[in-house]
Amino acid sequence: MIALCKKMLALLLAMIMLIPLHSTSAADSKYEFDRIEVVYAAEFTVYPNSVPSDHWLTQLAGGSDKPIQLMYGILHLYSGDRYIDEQFIKMSGEGGSERFLSNSMRKDYFDSNGALLSQSSVQFWSGKKLDGTAVVKEMNQPQKSVTLVQAFDPQGNVTGFNFYAQPLIFPGDAWDPFANYVGSYTSDPNSLQHTGEVNGKEVESQTKETEIEQGNVQPVPESVQPEQPKTEVK
Repeated sequence: MIALCKKMLALLLAMIMLIPLHSTSAADSKYEFDRIEVVYAAEFTVYPNSVPSDHWLTQLAGGSDKPIQLMYGILHLYSGDRYIDEQFIKMSGEGGSERFLSNSMRKDYFDSNGALLSQSSVQFWSGKKLDGTAVVKEMNQPQKSVTLVQAFDPQGNVTGFNFYAQPLIFPGDAWDPFANYVGSYTSDPNSLQHTGEVNGKEVESQTKETEIEQGNVQPVPESVQPEQPKTEVK
């Protein structure tokens, strides 16, 4: 199992380091870092609930009835001994793949039926990518954007993911990073394989068969949007 954990972390790091940026404009911002450390890696499959047939994410999946394979990671980008947090996502389907970095993150805490429900919403976009160990921002073109909602139980354990497609973001548009969802996907809990630390907790890297036998697989809750979210924009 330790070998599997190391393999997943190494795979995600290798995938990140191979992201090509063939050209950048004069308006790009580039931020150099010394190294990248992967602290959490997850792979799972999401299935469509309601998706538009003409959306780029639907085309990536290969159709409105097709699933998408996600690889999601939490990264530390180091400058000397100091680091900043970053989050990475890769989306793969019959029509190809895309890789984005995070733009905004929101954490929601509220009571539901007497229990504390916690979730994080991370918005990713194509205007921010990795070039080796550098982060490059390019805002002059229409941006593709998605949001990953990760749900936790009261003990802070991951219980599932929801995944949302968003409209293209055009330069100069007024825009809310967590509004205007145009399509939604829900994860298959049985497909989740993950390792590392998330939400301040070390995850248990079990095989899917072990999870099912022990009854640890939980249904994926629907995302609930609070009226006054706390948003941190990077």
